[in-house]
Amino acid sequence: LNSFLCRMKQFVSIFLLTVLLCGCGVPENAEKPKEIKAIENDYAKGFRIQELESGGFEIEFLNLESENLDVLSTVVIGELVDSKQSDITHFPKPVNEIACLSTTHIAMLDQIGAIGTLKATAFAEYVRNTHAVELIEAGKIVSLSGSEEIEFELLLDLKPQLFLVY
Repeated sequence: LNSFLCRMKQFVSIFLLTVLLCGCGVPENAEKPKEIKAIENDYAKGFRIQELESGGFEIEFLNLESENLDVLSTVVIGELVDSKQSDITHFPKPVNEIACLSTTHIAMLDQIGAIGTLKATAFAEYVRNTHAVELIEAGKIVSLSGSEEIEFELLLDLKPQLFLVY
């Protein structure tokens, strides 16, 4: 069970980091938000997301098996401001090109306004998200699968900054 939880934590961490890296860039001359704002999760309950004053995000990954939802790890995307924790994972730059294996990732990218960063998906013929379908039809998102197998050569040619797996 510990091995499964560890792998699940890694998967969720990588996926959320990817998704949030897409939209955390703030131009230097942009006005910074004045308050910290919690972002509601529609798709999962194993994490909390807060938009920071600096314009970045803080993600806390939670232990759903604990009564108090203990924090397993914390990730900051964007500017790291006055952190009291020493075990924070920090990503200073946004990701602008993503490929994914699961169509579930598409809905999550769309939810945070990062669907434009998606460059490729497996099983594009099964995508039902209207924004993604428009991008697929326009050739801005390519299909990584012609059947049951992934076209890894195409994936390597696209050179995504991040590849989301199950």
